[in-house]
Amino acid sequence: MIIISKSAKHYLSKLLSKKKKGTNIKLSIENKDKENLTCQIKYFDKKEENFNYTKFNFIDFKVYVKKNIFIYIKKIKIDIESKSLKDEIIIKIFKKRENLKNRISNFIKYKINSKLEYHGGFVELIDIKENMFVILKFFGGCNGCSMAKVTLKEGIEKEIKKNFPNIKGVIDITDHIHSESSFY
Repeated sequence: MIIISKSAKHYLSKLLSKKKKGTNIKLSIENKDKENLTCQIKYFDKKEENFNYTKFNFIDFKVYVKKNIFIYIKKIKIDIESKSLKDEIIIKIFKKRENLKNRISNFIKYKINSKLEYHGGFVELIDIKENMFVILKFFGGCNGCSMAKVTLKEGIEKEIKKNFPNIKGVIDITDHIHSESSFY
């Protein structure tokens, strides 16, 4: 959802009136670090429109936001603030609050498992304990692999702790039995 104040709508309409017909607004949102999103307002030509963008219709213009980032956003508020004889656009982004277990599970699915799949294996999040230890279980080529402990401590645990500073460590509950499908 995008909320634009009356004064901001007027301001943006005035800016767009000086551009060629069909020019709209694009919110260019980037994830600069793990918590903060930055946003720039840019002009957006109708020719650029495609399925990668979510479109929001307003009376005088449209606002486009890339779909792949908008899924993490609850709402965006755009307003105008007057500062010493000049107007400044203020953009506030409210991120969706996903619970920690879902965030870590998605991180494992997309960041960790993409590396483990080269060895025919993957890891799943089983639980997060109250003491902030993540419980994992290895599957496929990782189950029974002689390098599983090293992968766990030097790879997976370091990545999880780097991206989720509240996490204290990682515990493997896999009953590692070496088999033909084990990588090493």
